[in-house]
Amino acid sequence: MEKTFCVDSSSIYGRNADKEAIVQRLLSVDESNSNALQVISITGMGGIGKTLLTKLVYGDCRVQEWFDVKAWVCAAAKFDLLKLAKDILDELNSNAKRTCDQHLVLDELKEKFMGKRLFLVLDDVWNDNEAEWKLLLVHLQAAGAQGSKIIVTTRSESVASALGAVQSHVLSELSDDECWRLFAKHAFNDDNENQRGLEMIGREIVRKCGGLPLIAKMLGDVLCCENNVEEWQKISDNMELCSNYIFMILKLTHIDLLFHLKQCLAYGIKSPKDYAFVKEKLVLSWIEGVRSQENKRFDYFGSRDIIIQDLAISVQCPILGRENEVVFEWGAALTNIILETLLLIFDQIASPRKPHYALMCVVVSLAAIFICITELVYKGQKQKITLMRRGMRCWLHFPSSDNNPYTIMDVLSFVSAISQFIYSSIGYSYLRRGSQNPIKVCFVPVIFIICTASSNLVRKPNETRLPISRED
Repeated sequence: MEKTFCVDSSSIYGRNADKEAIVQRLLSVDESNSNALQVISITGMGGIGKTLLTKLVYGDCRVQEWFDVKAWVCAAAKFDLLKLAKDILDELNSNAKRTCDQHLVLDELKEKFMGKRLFLVLDDVWNDNEAEWKLLLVHLQAAGAQGSKIIVTTRSESVASALGAVQSHVLSELSDDECWRLFAKHAFNDDNENQRGLEMIGREIVRKCGGLPLIAKMLGDVLCCENNVEEWQKISDNMELCSNYIFMILKLTHIDLLFHLKQCLAYGIKSPKDYAFVKEKLVLSWIEGVRSQENKRFDYFGSRDIIIQDLAISVQCPILGRENEVVFEWGAALTNIILETLLLIFDQIASPRKPHYALMCVVVSLAAIFICITELVYKGQKQKITLMRRGMRCWLHFPSSDNNPYTIMDVLSFVSAISQFIYSSIGYSYLRRGSQNPIKVCFVPVIFIICTASSNLVRKPNETRLPISRED
């Protein structure tokens, strides 16, 4: 099923001319151009409304009727052609794309678009490497019918150039009047009485928004429940006309937090980028910051303050991912340690009169190999490592060399598991025939236990566990 967007056009100001200009470009067909597929870029700074405008264009009835096939994909900051092609196929509801072979996926994409007038939106594109985009564009150009279009939304003109955009629509800031109308809709909710008392200071706030609709909307939402002129003035006084407007918004949001909640936020900010938190310890640390509010619920602090659960939701994915990872990896390690202990016991008991204990050693060593393979596959899937295949050749594809999840201990564990299976098999074959095992002493199980435990202790810097407490 093709994606549709429900956008209230009455809540969008100052973009009618932009929308109409882009729609006309989409509906036009340049017969003189040899390329059936044309790229149109929508550029502008963050928060200016590129995505919202594109949604308006995408949902226009003329556009819906003109194109045979439509797809909308949010591009990842890190370019991954295979994932991008699969995402496009997902938008087309394709069910026959379970392969990890990039060429097969691109061929399927080409087949889906063959002879059809296609409309593809690549939203929020950052990659400006022309060579990386070329392979995708070649397949789309070979398939799409005359009049096919791609819209790219980006902050950078170099990105538009890398995709070969024939037309670039630069989105300008809203006028103060248009920005005021947007701000007033969110701040006053059509309450004209409040608007009259706060309009002067409100227009001053809007003037400092720099014509960016995202900031006007956010500030309107922040002030919608606040009718105090002094509070509005405080917001205005803290606003600055500066290029780093995102920092300004974060600063205003931080100012509005209670002191103990600022401490909760600061606890996370102190950590390096991609720091992996353990959920229980992080939540306990947050609770330490709110114990002074014993007469109130821990999760709610009034209409103008935030909910602790909202903070938890914003970091839920990395927290839960790390928690599940810890449980799985240490669960696998403990299982292996138990199996190795049993193997050592069975190995000591086994004799020519009791060869079945040697057979149990073989079974236990096979189980250890299976657990090792499962853990290696789990770590690979977590880092999106895929098995690539072309003909009879197979290899592992790492999205980035920095994302290699394996350590030397993982390799040694796997080698030790195979070695002890060989040792157990040799021992069983001799004991079954009534002979003594020629290998009198074997340290492989001990080495395996050490490597298994160590592989869960050896971490990259950004995987360090959250300490129970920190001192400033």
